[in-house]
Order: sequence, then C-alpha cells, then structure tokens
Amino acid sequence: ATSTFSFAPPPSLKELSVTSGPTAGGTPVTITGANFATPLFCNFEVSGEVSVAVRADSVFSEDSAVCSTPQLVAGTAIVKIGSNTAEFIDSGATFQVYDVPSVKSLSHNSGIHGSSTAVIVYGDNFVPSSLGDAICAIKNSSGDVISQASASEVTADAISCDLACPASTI
Repeated sequence: ATSTFSFAPPPSLKELSVTSGPTAGGTPVTITGANFATPLFCNFEVSGEVSVAVRADSVFSEDSAVCSTPQLVAGTAIVKIGSNTAEFIDSGATFQVYDVPSVKSLSHNSGIHGSSTAVIVYGDNFVPSSLGDAICAIKNSSGDVISQASASEVTADAISCDLACPASTI
C-alpha cells in the first residue's frame, strides 16, 4: 500500500470583515483572501502568549470563509490562517479583543422634566476603542429610548453624559 502527500499553495488572508469582539468569543469573522481549502483553520494569537486555533465554520469559496472567534484574553490578536493546526501563515491582520463593559451605578437616578442633567455612569471596562461612540440613553418602562446623548468623556470606569429629561412623563 502506498500513501500520498500533496502540496497546495499556501492560503493568504487579505481582509477581515470584523476587527474587534469580546473576550467571550463567538464573533463571526468573514475572511477574504486566496487559496482557501477545506479544512481551513484560523489562529488568534494574543500578545504572543495565548494562541487558539479554530476550524473555519464554513469555507464558501477559494477566497472567502467564516471563522468564529474563540474565547480569548483582552488585547490585540494576530490572525493567522492555515490548512492544518500546525502551520499558519501570518498575514499581519489584527483583531482587537476587549472585556465587555458593565454598568455598576449612576451618579443620579432622576432629573427634572424639561431640563438637562449631567449623569456619570460608573462601571468597568469602558474603553473608548471598544465602545466606539459611547451613548447614554434613558428608557421608559417599556424599554423605548426617550432621550439619548453622546458621551462627553469616557474613562476605564466612567462615562459622562448630559442627558435631556423630556417634558412628558416617563
């Protein structure tokens, strides 16, 4: 009996559809490039220490595939691809992994109808790059947004907003 071993052109990564996601993982990332074959593996390496390889959820064609991010530590992940779990091609593509922000408390929990109130939202992991444009919002008991404002300042543990309290009853 004989066994065969074949060589294929290395896959290359051109672009990621999404460039950030939470540490919990599960973010589907469409990868475009060339020479994709089944199986295709995506490797996410954070800070040169944590490296997790996942099999592509699907390979649509020779130049498009989807990998869901694994659970990772916060930081910048280098994304590599390969046709096995031992050899990966470094494309230089990066994926920013962030801790999910959480709210702990508010500086004020009420305001005067028809006026504006400066509110500070206290919590953890408020990082401007992971939040994009942070927005504070007031919702009524049905969950409908009745007032919102862009944050004037964002730090790791606080977001400042100037919220207008509508003249109508909430």
